[in-house]
Amino acid sequence: MSKELNKETIDLVEKAFVNAASAFRVFTRSKVEMSIPYISMASEHDFGDFTYHLGDKLQVFETIVFGDTDGDSYLIINESDIPHLLDKALLGMDDEQKNALSIPLMMELDNVLAAATITEFSNALGVSIYGGVPKQIESSKFGLIELLKEKSAERAKQGEYLTVGVNLKVKAEKVFDITFVWMLPEKYLI
Repeated sequence: MSKELNKETIDLVEKAFVNAASAFRVFTRSKVEMSIPYISMASEHDFGDFTYHLGDKLQVFETIVFGDTDGDSYLIINESDIPHLLDKALLGMDDEQKNALSIPLMMELDNVLAAATITEFSNALGVSIYGGVPKQIESSKFGLIELLKEKSAERAKQGEYLTVGVNLKVKAEKVFDITFVWMLPEKYLI
């Protein structure tokens, strides 16, 4: 069952993603817009609620969060959506070049989103939180749910997760939807 988020948390996430869109624009050399169709606080019993719309072949980018608190963040992308982003963001490159840059581009997107969100939460809460280098994981939807449950068990003290749906547009065309999941102690999220 999802919990209601306070307005301050929603504002922090929205500000972080506006900043992330600006930073990602430099990388793609194009206009980038991000909108957020949903933000929710959920428990591990709700993992199916935010994964229902995902395809079965996923690229997941995990970032370990550390500092005054520890946690994890996950950028989840349908594998079939990645070529659409590459076509818009890497204009003028041949397929071989696009394929070579596919994972680095997705890792950079994860870095930008994670760093923007970490910075906003860190500044607002007056704590020092940092993100590590993202790790790429190829997964099915079922594998993702199992991964999140496993991480939840490792971090038994957590129990609640911030999930954010993001629509990413490059050059004013909808490219793909991504899901961003934060596993941090509840006191930092609501």
